[in-house]
Amino acid sequence: MGIYLNEEEKLELYNNILRDFGIIGRYNECEELKRLYMDEYYRKKLEEYIRKYLERKSIITV
Repeated sequence: MGIYLNEEEKLELYNNILRDFGIIGRYNECEELKRLYMDEYYRKKLEEYIRKYLERKSIITV
């Protein structure tokens, strides 16, 4: 996407993804997120989620 987020924005996005995708609290959250991203279906869902997050935060426009 080529978008720059500051550390606070990255952390907020990361925590929202963990929460909304049901990863938060799982053993090895990072590896679980990586596993989901390797799956074509979930990669699409994650990318859509990130795009909507960026639009909502007015970081990108459609």
